[in-house]
Order: sequence, then C-alpha cells, then structure tokens
Amino acid sequence: MRADLARFLSPVENPLFQSPDDIAFFTAHRNGFPVGRITAHIHRASNARHNETRAHFGFFDCGDDPDAARALLTYAETWAKARGMTEIAGNFNLTAMQQAGVVTDGFDAAPYTDQIYNPPHIVRLLEANGYARDFPMTTSEIDLQSLDPARLLGPKQRRISPRASIPSRR
Repeated sequence: MRADLARFLSPVENPLFQSPDDIAFFTAHRNGFPVGRITAHIHRASNARHNETRAHFGFFDCGDDPDAARALLTYAETWAKARGMTEIAGNFNLTAMQQAGVVTDGFDAAPYTDQIYNPPHIVRLLEANGYARDFPMTTSEIDLQSLDPARLLGPKQRRISPRASIPSRR
C-alpha cells in the first residue's frame, strides 16, 4: 500500500497532475514531532470540464489541536489561491475513485482496508475553520452468511434472471 500511495502522490507518476505544481504536501510539527498533515491539489481536467477553479485538500489528519488544524488548512487554502483557485473542498484524496470525505458518526464501527476513517475531533476542527458538511455518504455492512440474493433483485433484474429463457448466440 505504501508503494501505491507514493505513486498516487507523485506529480510525475500520477496522470491526474498536469504539472509538478498541481500538488503540495504540508505537515505541522510541535517540539520536533509531527502533529498533522494535509495535501492540496488541483484536478485541472475536472475544473475544465465543470468550468470551475477549485482545489481540493486531502489526507487531512491531525491531533485534537486547533492551532495545527488551522495552520494546515490555511497553508492549503493559501497554496490554492496562489494558483488562481477560487475555492477549496475536501477531504478529497485525489479522485472520486479514492477515499473521500470525513467520518461524522458511527465511530464505534471499525473501518475496513481502503476506507476513510478519522477520529471524531476532525469534524469539529474542520467546522471550526469554516468547513461545512456538504455531500452526505453512507457505508453499510452486509452479512453475506444471512443474505438472500433474491432481495437484491428489482423487477428489471428478475425479468432477465438466469431462470428465464434468454436467447444467446455462439
């Protein structure tokens, strides 16, 4: 997974970035120890397609430290403005095919591999810095041992079920 992350964040290897200046990494340190991190990036193809000038921040993580959170978010915002961006959104880890968002409840459930997870204070730190919840998403868990697959079929799927006679060509 480390090699994948290094490739994702590489402005040379990741085709998302049109130039090495399309991504930046910031860390916050206190007394010589890291206390937070954030990336800022621009997806120029998405901006062109949607006629936007938006940057994103991602991989945001920090201790329950309002000063560190404010510094990290300010650096990401300043970086975006310096590149002509008029807005910044996050937590968005590069593309819609990767992790996005912030966990806002359900902290009693452990995450799975490749799922966003953060401690509860991250929501408070983002909101204290002017960020608002905007795009609600949910994750659900299905017990495959007790699942009746037929419950997943709608009327269209039932019409083309393998039990029906479906003509085929060889």
